[in-house]
Order: sequence, then structure tokens, then C-alpha cells
Amino acid sequence: MSIPNTSTLIQRINKGSEGGNEFSRFINMVLTSEYKDCNVDFFVFSDSQGDYKGVDSFIKYTETIFTGFQYKFYPSPLSANHKYLINKSLENALEEFEELNTWILITPEDFMKNDVEWFEELKEKHEFYFSLNDMGIYAQKFGKFPKRNKLKLEHWGHTKITELILRHPHIGEKYYPELFYNQENTEFRLVKFGVDFFNCNWIRYENHELAFRQIEVNKKIHKTSDILFDCYFINNSENIYLLHSIDVEIIEMRSKLKGISSDKLLKSLGVIEIKVDFENQITKYEFKDPMIFDKKSSQRFKIQLIEFIENCPVNCVRLLLRYNFSEHSIETGEIYLSF
Repeated sequence: MSIPNTSTLIQRINKGSEGGNEFSRFINMVLTSEYKDCNVDFFVFSDSQGDYKGVDSFIKYTETIFTGFQYKFYPSPLSANHKYLINKSLENALEEFEELNTWILITPEDFMKNDVEWFEELKEKHEFYFSLNDMGIYAQKFGKFPKRNKLKLEHWGHTKITELILRHPHIGEKYYPELFYNQENTEFRLVKFGVDFFNCNWIRYENHELAFRQIEVNKKIHKTSDILFDCYFINNSENIYLLHSIDVEIIEMRSKLKGISSDKLLKSLGVIEIKVDFENQITKYEFKDPMIFDKKSSQRFKIQLIEFIENCPVNCVRLLLRYNFSEHSIETGEIYLSF
């Protein structure tokens, strides 16, 4: 699928303070959806509260590892005042948020050359990494350990925002409908593929769209241990498609040391249960009657690989799903499962 050239949120959101608030709300929704998929604790605040510890939102990985986000509704190239305000926000975060390890600036546009050079200078000034020996030397010199042992700075602009909204179409289509529904685009495609975290104990690896792992959950929370895939199709054509079967193809199986322990755009039609035959490379699920994908419409359903953990002879699997229509097939790409 080709991705059309799209304008940035600077051109799509009203200017002024209300535009800045809308930009913040949009980024909050996208990041909430992103980190919920990964079972990562993401904390966000209302517009009226303002910054918390000098950031607009943050991720808590452990008691000592935090990533903070700063939203700035500024165009590129940045003005001298914008650079001053960004630098001021960074200094406030470093002063107020002692556990902060990574600081991510989010603006609606990608940086131009001069902005990239300026941000690189900002990184050179603030980024560091202390080894245990470095921390010991610091403590001897100043009589106390440093607030943090490392700091990393990143910038996310239009390219990263586009990547995130393509991953979360139920949010992205409200601002970028042409990425999903385009009169010139007559494709029929799988627009999103993930796991249903709410109903199974599987989550996505952060920054890996098709890699998933099993996690432990509170026994009082009823979630199936079977992996439950969430499939979201868009038929942007004038044709009607019939889904006849689904293949689960095992690409590779291996063992490794275990250590890794809103609103819906489209309601799911239901769950298709498939029991994988590990003695054969391909397990085919045949529909008694084909599923209809009407023209200019969306379709969503879930696929549950039942008793997958119990029957799988290893704990690392690469596989793919293939959706077989009357005259063509659509594949998910390679999926990595770790349990």
C-alpha cells in the first residue's frame, strides 16, 4: 500500500491556544492507544491541569525508569522564541522530574535542517549515560548520587505521528480519512492487525507491530490464555469480496530461555476459533459459507488460536495468517510469538 503525501496537523487544526489544546488531546489519544496495546503504564493529564513534573504525559516502566513527553504545537522552522520555550520546558522537566530518563518532544511537523542542527546541539548539551563507576565518582565529588544515571532526548514529528495513526485507525481516520478512505484508492486491505488485549493475556512488543508476548495477569481478571487476534479490513473499492478460508502458516518454531515473563470505529463481528496443527506447516480454516465484504465498507473480526500454548512444542513461534478470497489472498506479514 502506498501512503499518500499528507499535510501536517498545523494545516488541519485551528491556530492559537485552542489548536494547541486540540493537538494535545489528539496526541494523548494516540499514545494512550499505543501503550495500552503494549501494557505499558501511560499517564496523561487534562488541559486544565497543565504540566505535571514539567511534562505533558509520561510512561512509567519501573519505579526508576520514566519517559516524559512534551507537546508543542509549533511549525517548522522553529522561531527563536519557540526554541527558547522548548529549552525552558526541558529544563523544568529535568528539575522537577528526578526519575526522568527519556524526554520526547512532539511537534506536528518534521524538523527542517536548521531545527535538526539545533536539536542535536540540545542533545549534546544534555544527554549522558553514567556507569556505576561514574556514579561512584560523582558521589565522591558531590557527596550524593546524581538524580538520574542517564538522559536521552528525542523528537517526534509528522512522520512518527503518521506511523502511529496508521497503527490506530480508529483515531487516525478522524483527522486523516484519506489514509483509510480515498476516492482514488480502490484497494481492499487489512488496515490493522493486533491482539485483543482486553480479552486475552497477550500484548504487543513496544515498537514492533507484529511481535507479541504472553504476560501474567491477576487471576481475578478473566482473560483467555489463547492468543486472540484482532483483524480490521477496509474495502475501499466498488467490488464485493468473499472470504473463503484462513490459513495459519508456521514459518519457524524454536525454544529460548524464558525471561520475558474508547471508542471502537467498528464493532467486531465475533470470534473465529482455529486449532493449530503443529505437525503441518499450514492449518486451514474453511468457512461453511463465505464471509461477505461489501463494497465501500469496513469489516472487523477476531481470530482465536485455541489451546495454542498447551499444544505448541516450543516457546517461540514465527507464523503468518493468510486470508483467502475468491481471486486473491492477503497476508499479515510474519508474526512473532513469545511465551
